[in-house]
Amino acid sequence: MQNEAYTAASERIEQQALDDLFQTAPDDTRQALGLARYDTSSGTCYLAAKEPNILLNRVIGIGIQQPATAADIGMILDCYSAAGVADYFLHIQPWVRPAQIWNWLFEAGLARSRGWTQFVRNAASPAGCSTALRVEQIGPGYADEFARIAADGFDLSVAARPAIAALVGLPGWYHFMTFSGDQPAGVAALRVADDVAWFDWAATDVAFRGQGSQTALLNRRIEKALELGCHTLCTETGEAVPGDPQHSFRNLVKAGFRPTHTRDNFSPAAAYDENGRIPSAAS
Repeated sequence: MQNEAYTAASERIEQQALDDLFQTAPDDTRQALGLARYDTSSGTCYLAAKEPNILLNRVIGIGIQQPATAADIGMILDCYSAAGVADYFLHIQPWVRPAQIWNWLFEAGLARSRGWTQFVRNAASPAGCSTALRVEQIGPGYADEFARIAADGFDLSVAARPAIAALVGLPGWYHFMTFSGDQPAGVAALRVADDVAWFDWAATDVAFRGQGSQTALLNRRIEKALELGCHTLCTETGEAVPGDPQHSFRNLVKAGFRPTHTRDNFSPAAAYDENGRIPSAAS
């Protein structure tokens, strides 16, 4: 797959995964988190007014299927402002249309935050993995434990756990867990649509980190994706930056994923320094 074709497939299934989270959350959880979803002419705005986490407050698809407009950017900013959400990400691909979108973002007071590197993998079999942990595909009986580990791993509140738990057993989703004896150690999920597999919700309980849980879960999900006939396996993680140990990045490369490019993230918070001021160009 060329980068732009991969991007279209990757963004489409990532959006499907996020749609599932927002649409299947129990009603009381939706209210507790303030979940809402809005479509613009070229992208989709997800917001969680009562859950200040960038994972739930972001915009996918801008300028990919069709060119974005300045009105789209204005509508997105208005949605978050009206909901009282102070920080969020606008995902911007390198080949976004039109090129003027970067000017509109800067003029709106946004700035580039840490990007998310996109990864793709072919249909080769995974390498082996040495760990004492046991890997199992799980069903709804383990949904609460899955949600606990995933929410903690992504810094989501206890209130967000029922939304994650509701994904377990949903059509198109496959959930996996590592165990130390009978104790849940790590979790990860796979969202499949057609022949594309999206790797999602990978996290490890702090008590079991460094024991090979995520490598084992990556390999098991690769096996499942191939079993289901997937030809494109995709995911993402934060771009490499100084001072970050890059555990996820290294695990993905070790499992046969290759980085294709980095998707820019524009954020209002990135435009301000620690004193709440907009830094000068010379700083």
